[in-house]
Amino acid sequence: MKFQFVAFTLVLLTGKLLAAQITGENPQKLEWPEQRAQMLHRIICGVVGKDLHLRGKNAQFPVTLVLGEQQQRIVADEDKGIFKIYLKQWDEPSFAVSDLQVVLQRGMVRKYWQPMVSEVVRRFQQVAPVSADDLSGSSRSMRPSGASWPFPELEHQPPK
Repeated sequence: MKFQFVAFTLVLLTGKLLAAQITGENPQKLEWPEQRAQMLHRIICGVVGKDLHLRGKNAQFPVTLVLGEQQQRIVADEDKGIFKIYLKQWDEPSFAVSDLQVVLQRGMVRKYWQPMVSEVVRRFQQVAPVSADDLSGSSRSMRPSGASWPFPELEHQPPK
């Protein structure tokens, strides 16, 4: 019975480690405390996940740490699944702040993107110009005539 509990706990911990993982790109072989970075990332994911009410893969995800870069920056591209932190060298406070920015950005996009897009579409429909076709009774497109539309995936979906 005790062995099953230990095995189950290890499986859970291994899943958490894989879910919230820091991968290093370090061509200059600079020193960095990988286990400490992993732990810090898991904690940050947990705190943000709890505060934003995110669970599972929405709260825990891998980030790539790139060391040896001249300019400190982050990249968070949800569409491509790219989440990177660029640092000149290992600096724990800089890593923590950068990781928090990446995790928050991803969490906010995951939680609020669709509702906000729907609200923008709803408001846009309320103020969009009406074409002559719309006045003559043909069905109203979500795209106003002559306007470029930033949300083609919502072309034929009514807002919530």
